[in-house]
Amino acid sequence: RVFSTTGVPEGDSLSVCGMIALAYHYHEFLVTQFNKVQVNVYADNWSWVSKSITQNFYTLLQTLIFTSAIRMLIDFAKSWAYAVGKDFKKSLLDLQNLFPDGLTPIIVHDDAKELGVQVKYSRKVTLGPIAEKFEHARKQLCKINWMQTTFCAKADLVRAVWQKIFYGAEGQGIGERHFAKLRRQLSNI
Repeated sequence: RVFSTTGVPEGDSLSVCGMIALAYHYHEFLVTQFNKVQVNVYADNWSWVSKSITQNFYTLLQTLIFTSAIRMLIDFAKSWAYAVGKDFKKSLLDLQNLFPDGLTPIIVHDDAKELGVQVKYSRKVTLGPIAEKFEHARKQLCKINWMQTTFCAKADLVRAVWQKIFYGAEGQGIGERHFAKLRRQLSNI
């Protein structure tokens, strides 16, 4: 039997209730202070998005105060910051000033895999591999069109192509042109 310092061992159903209460209070703690910050909580994953450089900085400061008050540690090896825009990216370097000892690095990413989805935080999306993936799918749909099989069998093959092409596409900036080509090819089947 392993005991937790909070009184609720990990894996215990009460720890889920505790996490919900904690996440709610964290959310309320921030949204009452900052009007230009959108706070998101999912289980033990806490995040925020802001269009204000100042409020972004102070949100991290208040997060540190909140976690310190409840004696909770942040694993900075699993935490990161990101920005879209030159000025905001520059401002992320200032976040390091919250840790003058230099022992706690703030990791800055241009992309990350979050909950199984690859997300790009840059406006400059490299469409090379994505465009190749769409072109390959279009060619597969063309082959399915000429196959001498039942419509139901073709539908199963199309579904497999569809699942492969759209897996992880949520975080990509894919243009309408790519989707239009796929739909056109699909309508020929």
